[in-house]
This record gives sequence, C-alpha cells and structure tokens, in this order.
Amino acid sequence: SQPERSIFVFDKPTATQTQVDLMCQIDSKDHLKDRARGQIVGDVLSQMAWRKLREEAGVTYGAYAYSRIWKGGTGVLGVSSLVQNDATAFAVQTMLDIVAAGAKGDVNEQSIADAKLSRAREYVLNQQSGQQMLNRLMSTGIEEFEFFEEYGSSLAAVGKDDFNNLLVPCQGHEVITLVGPLENSEKQLKEAGIDYEVVDWEDERRKLLTEKERKKEDKKKAKADKKKKAK
Repeated sequence: SQPERSIFVFDKPTATQTQVDLMCQIDSKDHLKDRARGQIVGDVLSQMAWRKLREEAGVTYGAYAYSRIWKGGTGVLGVSSLVQNDATAFAVQTMLDIVAAGAKGDVNEQSIADAKLSRAREYVLNQQSGQQMLNRLMSTGIEEFEFFEEYGSSLAAVGKDDFNNLLVPCQGHEVITLVGPLENSEKQLKEAGIDYEVVDWEDERRKLLTEKERKKEDKKKAKADKKKKAK
C-alpha cells in the first residue's frame, strides 16, 4: 500500500535556501513499454515547475521533474527545486498543484508536442558513435530488442490520457521533504494550512550508532565545548 501524503521538514539553520523534493509512485507495468509516456510526463511537468517557480515567481534558479521506471513495474515521479527560504510553502503547494493538474490531464497540448519532438531529436543524437549504439542496445536487454521498433510509435501516441493514467496513483500519496531553516518553513506551512512533520534527524542519526559510538561522540563533544569555553 502507498503512504498517505506526507511532508517532512529537516532543520538546517545555516542554509540560505531550502531544498524541496517531491516523490510519489506512478502507474507502470512494463519498464520498456511505459518508457515513452513516462519521459513525456516528466518533461512536461518539469516545464510547468520551471515556469511557475522560476519564470513567474523567481524564487529559484532551477526546478525540474522527472520519472523513473524500473524493470518489474516500479515507477516514480520526482519534482525538485532549491528555493528561497521565504518561498517554501509556495514551492510545496506548486508541486502539489502540478501533480493534481497532470492527474486530471490538465496540461498544454503544445507542451506535449514540444516534449515529444525534443525526445525524438535527442534519441537520434544519443546513438551516433559505436559506444552510444552499444549502450542503447544493452539498455534494454538482449531479449527486448523489439523496443526499438515500438519506441517511435509509443512516443508519437503519448497524449493527455497518459498523464491521467500515470499520475492518478501519485496524487494524494506524495512524499515531500524540505531541508532548510525550520523557523522559515514551519511558519509558512502553518499559515498555508499545510500539514507537516518535523524530523529530528540528529536524534535519528544517533539511534543508528552503537552505545560505544555514542559515548565516544559525547566525550569528544564535551571536550570541544570545554576547550571553547576556555577561550
């Protein structure tokens, strides 16, 4: 079963920007047959994230989305951006809105066409040398060469329905992490009415240590604090 929507905040007081990452499961049953639609969904959502966070709001230098589909039917969507500390809640809501729009098929037809054209051009450019061609062949496995006959048709056939089919399992089950100053993110998330959980990562890290390692670490810290006070 998939997790419910969760937002985890990790405190990093010295950070001048906050890293915001969204991850969720997408519908995938075949890592080769679903590759084309996964690529286009990721490319179009990436364009939407860039336009909203960078071009319109100017709260980041970059924002992107991507899909990953592995053999066996496991697939994920990711959306990521390093944003200004005063725009963390805005970034979170933007990413959720982008997923929601995609799940409804509310995406621009021209953006889909542009993404397909870009992928088609890139496909040819990435198989020019002998090594590139070998890597392309090996990427599918020796029993899956029919992929090369089907990819062009699969790419051309991608449409709005693929966004809906791929992203419905994602919406409402997103996992988002924020790494940055807690005081900034917490205030904004509360004002926006977005539920979240603060992760005490230092406590979690110490739980992974043995008792001997914790004692050694405490002793070293105490020694450093004593030396600092002496100055």
